Amino acid sequence: MFKDINKHEAEIILQNPNAILFDIRDIENFKEDHLPQAVHLSSANIDQTVNNIQPDTPILIMCYHGISSQLVAQMLVDNGFTQVYSIEGGYCGWMGVD
Repeated sequence: MFKDINKHEAEIILQNPNAILFDIRDIENFKEDHLPQAVHLSSANIDQTVNNIQPDTPILIMCYHGISSQLVAQMLVDNGFTQVYSIEGGYCGWMGVD
């Protein structure tokens, strides 16, 4: 099961050099602004991307508001990943905007 985490918890996990932050917002918004360590993840690159990740790698998922990230997080758990986190509030919550 994935875990919902807040910004502070995410910052702690991201201190792990093996942790991966996936931003699943659309590519235009990702290009406009994203966290420096974020990797864009979409339906076009998800298979290629996750096939190269160890199942015990800490994976954080960020969307716009923390809702869609839960779906992707669950899909990753269903595919054998054991350290999966959905960031509460998503990108907007992280940045303190609506």
